[in-house]
Parts: sequence; structure tokens; C-alpha cells
Amino acid sequence: MGIGRTPLQNDPLAYQINWYGKSRLFHNWAEAKAKVYLDFGKEHLWRLIFFHAKDKVGAIGPIPKSIFIQNCHTGTEISLLKREL
Repeated sequence: MGIGRTPLQNDPLAYQINWYGKSRLFHNWAEAKAKVYLDFGKEHLWRLIFFHAKDKVGAIGPIPKSIFIQNCHTGTEISLLKREL
């Protein structure tokens, strides 16, 4: 998987991903009814915003783990692409 180093132009908190493998992982996640979050072991989770299976291109957006946990703990809707980075 490749993650772009610069944000997408229309959304400064979304990053393009390119899937190079043969796995259908992102394709399956894109079809999921629930929101999908990726954890690479750092201070942020990455939400899968969209993924086009045909082109194997998509976008992910960061959310601090602390905000995600706080939202879950208080029962509020999970914040999307917060600017609290």
C-alpha cells in the first residue's frame, strides 16, 4: 500500500492511498456498512473515506486516538477529520 505524502487538494486532512497488492482487503472494507479505521500504531487512527476497487485508489483521513476514544466513551458521534492535529 502506498500513502501519499501530501494531502489531497480539496481536503487538507485526507490522504490518497494506492493499493498495489492482490488482496481484496480495501475492496471489502469499502463495501462495509460500518466505518473502517486503520491503526498503524501511532497516535492517530486513519478512517477509510473511500476506495475505488477498479482503480485501487482511495483516501484515508486521520483522527487522534484520544478523540476517537473520548467519542466512544461519551457515546457521541465519532468526529470526522478533526483539525485538532
